[in-house]
Amino acid sequence: MYSVLSTILILAFFTGFVKKIFPIFSKRFYPVKRQPARQV
Repeated sequence: MYSVLSTILILAFFTGFVKKIFPIFSKRFYPVKRQPARQV
C-alpha cells in the first residue's frame, strides 16, 4: 500500500518536473514544433 502511495507521489513530482523542464528541451531540440516535419 505504501509503495503505491509513494509511486503516485513520485509520478506527481515527476510530471510537475517534466512540465517545467520539458518545454526547455522541446524548444532546444525542436525549435520548430508547429510546422510540419516534411522540410527535414
